[in-house]
Amino acid sequence: MDASADGILVVGEDMKVVSVNDRFLGMWGLPRELVAAGDIPRMVEFVLPAVEDPASFLAGTTQQPGNFDAPETRDIIRMKDGRVFERVTSPFQVGGLVQGRTVTIRDLTLHHQVLAALSGARDEALEAARVKTRFLTSVSHELRTPLNAIVGAAGLLVGTKLDDEQREYCRTLSRAAHSLMVMVEGILDFSKIEAGRMTVELTGLRVGPILEDAAAMVAPQAVAKGLSLRVDAGEAAAWDLTGDPTHLRQILTNLLANAVKFTEKGTVQAEVRVLPSDDAVVALEFSVRDTGIGITPEQGARLFAPFSQADATMSRRYGGTGLGLAICKSLVELMGGVIGFESEPGRGTRFWFRLEFVRAEPASGHAAVEPEPTPPGRPVQASPRDRMRVLVVDDDATNRGLFVRQMERLGCPAVGAEDGDRAIARLRSDDFGLVLMDCQMPGRDGPQTTRDIRRLEAGRRRTPIVAISANALEEDRRLCLDSGMDDFVAKPTSLEILAAVIDRWDRPFDETALAAFAAVAADSPEALTRLLDDFLHDARTRLEAVRRARDQARREREVQREAHV
Repeated sequence: MDASADGILVVGEDMKVVSVNDRFLGMWGLPRELVAAGDIPRMVEFVLPAVEDPASFLAGTTQQPGNFDAPETRDIIRMKDGRVFERVTSPFQVGGLVQGRTVTIRDLTLHHQVLAALSGARDEALEAARVKTRFLTSVSHELRTPLNAIVGAAGLLVGTKLDDEQREYCRTLSRAAHSLMVMVEGILDFSKIEAGRMTVELTGLRVGPILEDAAAMVAPQAVAKGLSLRVDAGEAAAWDLTGDPTHLRQILTNLLANAVKFTEKGTVQAEVRVLPSDDAVVALEFSVRDTGIGITPEQGARLFAPFSQADATMSRRYGGTGLGLAICKSLVELMGGVIGFESEPGRGTRFWFRLEFVRAEPASGHAAVEPEPTPPGRPVQASPRDRMRVLVVDDDATNRGLFVRQMERLGCPAVGAEDGDRAIARLRSDDFGLVLMDCQMPGRDGPQTTRDIRRLEAGRRRTPIVAISANALEEDRRLCLDSGMDDFVAKPTSLEILAAVIDRWDRPFDETALAAFAAVAADSPEALTRLLDDFLHDARTRLEAVRRARDQARREREVQREAHV
């Protein structure tokens, strides 16, 4: 007992002290003469003022005979001076008979201090992560807003009359904006992965088109360096599979871009190989091979580390953030695969990764394959869409004016509104076929403006609202859609992206039905025009009569008569 680090007290059935060690006396500050008297109630009375919760302490204290054979009990005693004790009481036996109870007091103060420190550190880490996320969101917004102006202006410039020198300046603008955008996306992706917010989406895909898309993204750089760029999806090219096409395309694009960056001459080649697997699952190995500078074993040891390149000279010579391979590794592992590389310095490198996909079995017999994106640099054909009047809502005057000009270039009349209040006023007085809505605006922001517009539209035609936001995190997209918006596009936006938005939300007439109507109702285009004009005039008159009847709470029969129901 004297050697024990715990305080030990043995109490007999007569409520007298049988034995006690010095550690117990020191922990409680008990006078030896008080303990020698063996009076347990007086000892309890002595220590009670030092206890933080006297009632709880007394509930676990043996003060009366008759309960010595109770099972073992444990409780925590907190002292007013900050110490924390664990108390364990248990019966002790002699010759098979209970003779009293043993009370063991263990000092857990240091343990609880460590737990408190760990809890504080955890809370600080969580707060730091929240601050980091808010910071990244803010930085993303501040970077994407001017980038949108650069990308949009460059796209508009391409469609004007330029001499060779001006066209080269325009290409430089586009390349610089693209490089900045890759860096911004890389940092945001890595932050989402670190925060555990990156998720896997399972949908239909075909590896052939995805591989070709990735190659198309790096083809201009490969051509500029005189490299041969080859892709071969093999027998799996057109298989209908289920997986994450967006992240697969991102991994392949990163690996191909890396290969082109570090290859001065020769070939960059991407291949897909089918691995042995069961019938329900398809195992594929993707590889990207180059004839570039290669990687030494020392460089390879830190190759997949974030913000790292093989050495400092590479960062200065080739640029980049050093996040591409770290993101590839995280995405591959998130999708349940593995990634690795083989390299010989001066002779090239082969990066590979293996993933499993489920065979798609849609009812129609065809996978719901993700639509292919518009190839970068493809000319956008503008066609008049007078019915598709666009309202651009953005507090940034530069971006607002840019969007208006881009819409006009795409054949859509457009006007701007600098805040939510003016947007609602515009919609009250005029009709629009589409609203482009900025999200982060002072006062009434994009989501709140959208909710107010939806209330205004109650019982009337719903105007498509598309979020154009510099905040590109998934929670930002979800916030916009939950507020009543119909679509979400991250800045910067190009003419190609905006053309795709118009195609998605333009609501043209059914030309076939109109032709069939004309065949039985009008014998010439002029007669059809007169007929349609009469119809529109009559429809407006009747709709106005229905609204008046509704507003004046007149009989339902009048509304039915005007609506022809």
